Amino acid sequence: MNITIAVCGFQHEIWQKQFFPDDLPEDWRFDYYANEFDSILFSESDQQILGKELLEEMVNEADADFLFVLEGEVPPFDLPGIKCCILSVIFPTEKNIERVSGFDIERAEIINQQNIDKTVCVLRINSIQQIKNEDIKQILMHVYTKYAEFDQVCLFLGQGLQDIDIINTARIINDLL
Repeated sequence: MNITIAVCGFQHEIWQKQFFPDDLPEDWRFDYYANEFDSILFSESDQQILGKELLEEMVNEADADFLFVLEGEVPPFDLPGIKCCILSVIFPTEKNIERVSGFDIERAEIINQQNIDKTVCVLRINSIQQIKNEDIKQILMHVYTKYAEFDQVCLFLGQGLQDIDIINTARIINDLL
């Protein structure tokens, strides 16, 4: 099993200061993000803000190993030559929420998929409370244990957890486990 750690969206105010270089043009930000991460989760509101044309451009340009997770009932992309993987998901009610180390982990239901030949599980964590290294370790150990039957688990750090230091720490702890 492989755990991928990424974020929900990439246009966070905090990232303008922490992640993206000051002189990076706005239309290069996704490419910059995709060089560092191999997946992204776009909520329905993220998709509306980006617009269909920009989202299709990103999907068309992404590498074969990149995974787009799109929240909502998104129809499959009908673009010739798409190499990347695409999942359309919904985050259902409380039945798919677990509490681990004081944080809620939501498991998505996959509605449809494109260009994927492995079993994938999509998880999201949102929080307004500060996450500590020990919390990250406990969450990752739980994910490794509970979701071992999947080829890939995508763990998206959402609202309140977009601080690049938190993300990098989670990625380092994941590599060590």
